Amino acid sequence: TMGAVSETLEKERLSHAEKTSESHKKDLGQYLTPYNIAKYMAYLFPETDQEMNILDPGAGIGTLSCALIDRAKAEKWNNPKINVTAYDLDKAVLNNLNDNLIASGKGTKNFSYQILNEDFLEKTSFEYSFGTNEQFTHVIMNPPYKKILTKSAAREYTRLFGLETVNLYSAFVGASIALLKENGYLVAIVPRSFCNGPYY
Repeated sequence: TMGAVSETLEKERLSHAEKTSESHKKDLGQYLTPYNIAKYMAYLFPETDQEMNILDPGAGIGTLSCALIDRAKAEKWNNPKINVTAYDLDKAVLNNLNDNLIASGKGTKNFSYQILNEDFLEKTSFEYSFGTNEQFTHVIMNPPYKKILTKSAAREYTRLFGLETVNLYSAFVGASIALLKENGYLVAIVPRSFCNGPYY
């Protein structure tokens, strides 16, 4: 069954898909996640009573983070603190992302969030190379699906993590793994090609 927040997320996802040009979505490698998939992903994490510092790179309208917060609330996890760091380059989704995180966080003790309208790889790769990066207990992500060129900025940022890859999604996954605390958890949507070997 869907609650008010999940219904809002689905309406916004469908509206965004209808109103946003294919070229805009393709430029960003943007595919917003249906709530039922996000809910399934949220249930892949083990229950915890520890502080949750959640990373959602390429957050879109916030469906993934909201699904994880909704699960923690529904199951009454005893989390002393939940913080979400959500990245998205698309200014068109930021208001919805903000509203959805506020709605999901209602009734949660010590809930905080930050939305960064910045390039995830650029910001975190430089922080990582200087050892000043934030570390996360949980990463939930539907990374952008797009090729990256050999001489692109994204390729340079990815190399700062010690990664060599041709796809933005695998760059995001690799960077996110590097930002995880020890014994942290990552749940991601990836294409089957991710399992094709070290190339990805």
